[in-house]
Amino acid sequence: MSKWSQRAVEYPWLIRNLSIIDKGSLVLDVGCAESLLSHELIAKKLKVVGIDIRNYPFKDKRMVFLRRNIQDTKLQDNLFDAIIIVSTIEHIGLEAYGQSIKDTDGDIKALEELKRILKPQGIIIITTPYVRDNPLKIDRFERYYRQRLKELINGMKVVKEDYFYPYKAKKRLLWIKLQREEVDKLSFHKGPGLACIILKNA
Repeated sequence: MSKWSQRAVEYPWLIRNLSIIDKGSLVLDVGCAESLLSHELIAKKLKVVGIDIRNYPFKDKRMVFLRRNIQDTKLQDNLFDAIIIVSTIEHIGLEAYGQSIKDTDGDIKALEELKRILKPQGIIIITTPYVRDNPLKIDRFERYYRQRLKELINGMKVVKEDYFYPYKAKKRLLWIKLQREEVDKLSFHKGPGLACIILKNA
């Protein structure tokens, strides 16, 4: 399974759920360097700021791009109406993607910073690989298990959570939408599932 098969689930899910964000809202696209998601957000009449520690080659003149560390944005409190993090949070703190120092709590620190720059009652939308509590090959930087995900979103209200399980049928890869309780009963020997979560700031 490639990351692009995962994107085929994440992006349509995100677009379907963008109605939770009012048109004209100021939105932060976290980890935008290899994505055209910011352009989709602009097309939905949202004001977009993209942020990444790497350069962003697809910059649209209607967006602002910040080349900064998401753990220390140096932005003011309560700035954004919404923040979108598509398959990025699990990489924060990894010695890759332009990061040179490993920090096992990098994701927690990043989300705390994001909550700081998010308005009260603002929305965070996260998608990330998910493997329930499978003790095999757990690596926080590649996929989340239930306890770590719980720690990550602690203190925020869960507005919506959808989980997808990869099922290989002959030569096709199908993503089946399930409740978390259903996903948590399954094994993940063929690869991680996907958690898609909408959160509201306190």
